[in-house]
Amino acid sequence: MARTPAKGRGQKAPPPRRIPRGRRGSRRFLLVLLPLLLVLGLLLIPRGGPPPEANATAEWRTDTQGLAVYPLQRGPPEVEVLNTTREGNLTIERLQWSSHGANATGVLFLPANITRAPALVHMTGAGVPAKDARDMAEALAPRGIAVLSVEKRAPALQPLLQPDHDAYIRNREPVQHQMAYDMLRGFDLLRQRPEIDPRRIAASGDSIGGRFAIMAAALDPALRGALGISTFGDGSREKRFPSPQESRYAASIDPDTYAPRLGPRPLFLVHDIKDATVPLASAERLLAAAKEPKHLYKIAAESPCHGFCPTMTPDMVEAALNLTQ
Repeated sequence: MARTPAKGRGQKAPPPRRIPRGRRGSRRFLLVLLPLLLVLGLLLIPRGGPPPEANATAEWRTDTQGLAVYPLQRGPPEVEVLNTTREGNLTIERLQWSSHGANATGVLFLPANITRAPALVHMTGAGVPAKDARDMAEALAPRGIAVLSVEKRAPALQPLLQPDHDAYIRNREPVQHQMAYDMLRGFDLLRQRPEIDPRRIAASGDSIGGRFAIMAAALDPALRGALGISTFGDGSREKRFPSPQESRYAASIDPDTYAPRLGPRPLFLVHDIKDATVPLASAERLLAAAKEPKHLYKIAAESPCHGFCPTMTPDMVEAALNLTQ
C-alpha cells in the first residue's frame, strides 16, 4: 500500500485559496457601505423635539426649535352644514367639520353671486363667538371676499397657559396648537367649495385669533399670508427661561417665532394706536419679527379700539385685497 508522504522541509505548501473577484468586490462594497449607513442613521435621529412615539397623535409633532408641525397633505375634512340663512347680501352657513379626532365648528359668510372668490379663514378674539365676525364679513362682501370664521376651542388664552405648558412638557399636543390646526382644516374646507378659489385663501384673526392665524399661515405655505387685527406676540425670543424645554414651549405658542416663516408671503397688521388691551408696541415687535413683505396699518380711532371696529374698515379691506389677489 502506498504511503502518503509526510510534510518536510523540501515540500511546498499548498497555494492559498483564491477568492473570486466577484466576492472580493462585494466585501469591499460592504466595507464602504456599512460606515455610510451608520453615519446616515445618526443624522436621522431626531434632535431636540419630542420622540414621535410620545406624541398624542401621529399628525402633530414639533421641529428642532420646538414649533408645531402638521402634515401638508391632510385630505378633505368631513363637513356637515348645520343650517343656512340668507341675510342681506350674505349667505350664512353654520358648519361642522372633522379636525384631529374632534369636530370644529364655524360660520361661513358668502357674498352674493360669487364665483371662484377669494376667502379668509378667520378666528375672532377672546370671548367673541365666530358669528360675530359678521361685521367684518359685511365690510368685505362688496369686494367679493368670503369669510369662514372658526370657533375657538377655548374662549380665552390665559386659562390655557398652564395646562398647555404641562401637556407640552409631557410631549402632548397643546390646545393652542389644536386651534391653529382647526384653522388649517377650515382652509381645507374652503378649498373644496366650488364658490372659492383655492389659490386665493389667507388667514386672519382678531386679538388672540390673530395669533392662531399667523401660526396657521406659517404652518402651511399654501395659505397666501396672514392678517392680524389688534394681535400680538409674546417676545419669547428676548426672554430667558429656566430650561430649554420651557424655552421651546414658549416659542411654540408665540406668533413672534412663527412670523419669520411667512416670508415671502405677506403679514399685514391693523392696530389702533390707543389700544388699551394690546399696546401698539406689541404689534410693532411682531411686525419686526416678520420678513418682507409686511405692513402695519396704524388706526387713530376716536376712542380706544381693540379688535375689528368700523374705523379699521378701509385699511382692513385693503390688506385683505392685497393678501388674496
